[in-house]
Amino acid sequence: MKIFKKYIALILLILLVSCNDVNEIPLKSNIEIQIDGLLREKDWEDSKIITLKPSTTLFYIEDEVNLFIGIRNTDSINRYIDLYINNDSIGTINLHASMQLGERLLGDHWNDTIPTWDWGNNKDWISNNVEIVNHNENMSFQESIAPYEGFEFKILKRKIKSKKNRIRIEIKDFLGEAQDIVYPLDSERNNKENWNTINIKSQMINEK
Repeated sequence: MKIFKKYIALILLILLVSCNDVNEIPLKSNIEIQIDGLLREKDWEDSKIITLKPSTTLFYIEDEVNLFIGIRNTDSINRYIDLYINNDSIGTINLHASMQLGERLLGDHWNDTIPTWDWGNNKDWISNNVEIVNHNENMSFQESIAPYEGFEFKILKRKIKSKKNRIRIEIKDFLGEAQDIVYPLDSERNNKENWNTINIKSQMINEK
């Protein structure tokens, strides 16, 4: 019986991971998403929607010029995002959105601090960032920041330079108390073969 239960659990896990294999992204013309972290339903209604956890949802959509990625988290934990994109044209880049935006080009050996960050160098992409609105030390972190539901990325396709891409997303707790949420669920930083493969339909990589 124990072996049978383990087998069923393994099958369910495989099915969950398979459902999270996006591959194709919906294409819609002239998308106008407000990049403010509020993830309005009307903005993302035509996107590919993936449930990572009951409290965490991922959105993918593209237009002729941009790739849009949304990450919504509703578990009352204030989180930030590390988004990794890999393809043969650009290697691996790390896009970071927290209180600041930053980007790194990653080599074969890297971690959270190596290579170092150059904050504000988000060329050809934008995301919302978390804003402190009250500096009262008696307030909790959550009370001191502007409300947000998650992060919205708008990335020019000319930056990505490829139709076939691998993506990994790390959703982390600002306070370092909650466990990271990772997509794909079984992925590893140093094994790009198990990152999520996405195929971009319309490619505009030669626009200056």
